[in-house]
Amino acid sequence: MLSVGIDVSKEKSTVCAMRPLGEIVAEPFEILHTETDMAELAHMLERLDRDVRIVMEATGIYHLPVAIFLREHGFFVAVINPYEMKLYRSQDLRKVKTDKRDSMTIANYGIDKWFNLREFSPQEDAYAELRLLGRQYRFFMESRIELLLNLTHLLDYTMPGIKTCFNGWNEYS
Repeated sequence: MLSVGIDVSKEKSTVCAMRPLGEIVAEPFEILHTETDMAELAHMLERLDRDVRIVMEATGIYHLPVAIFLREHGFFVAVINPYEMKLYRSQDLRKVKTDKRDSMTIANYGIDKWFNLREFSPQEDAYAELRLLGRQYRFFMESRIELLLNLTHLLDYTMPGIKTCFNGWNEYS
């Protein structure tokens, strides 16, 4: 029984492996999200124990390459809701927030919730792509509206009445 806690960041992750009763098998260490580092991690975990559960916090899209890679290599991977992890962290008396400490906390969470962990399953490609496109569209529209309002305010401040010279000016579209 080995719980591996991974604190995922944008281009790297901090990994900690722990057995029950807080026995740390692998002190927190960093890996890059490269194929060689991920393969070395998978190989290390295969040598340590047969019953391995990898636990990580959902981090937008950053956790996906790590979770998918490890799942494809036959590991049990659980992706935890950030709010659930925040509630679990709040039980700790110390409020230390570092990548190393987070990886240890996530590994400990895996030990505590061992039998209740749900295995990660990647979404269908089309659905995941639609979600990404929807987010990009919303971001683009919010940016467009903000820029248009800024331009309108700037024109009103510097050259009042100039908007009447433009054909088809509509500050609400």
